[in-house]
Amino acid sequence: MPDDSALMRVLLIASPAGAPPDLAHADALVLDHAPAAEPAWLPPLRRRPGALPLYVRVAPSAADLAAALALRP
Repeated sequence: MPDDSALMRVLLIASPAGAPPDLAHADALVLDHAPAAEPAWLPPLRRRPGALPLYVRVAPSAADLAAALALRP
């Protein structure tokens, strides 16, 4: 029986636009790009017990990196 570290992890890749993603089976949330403003659905997800880690995929530009860092991933 493999230990938990050997199990495949599920990364949910979501667009910050639109409705909140379904996180039922996700181990982490990846925003597809850094939005200009924090999505309205993100703060409630962060307040939930056991909130998932948040990652942001950015283009290689200073503006995208600054927007991503504002989300505190």
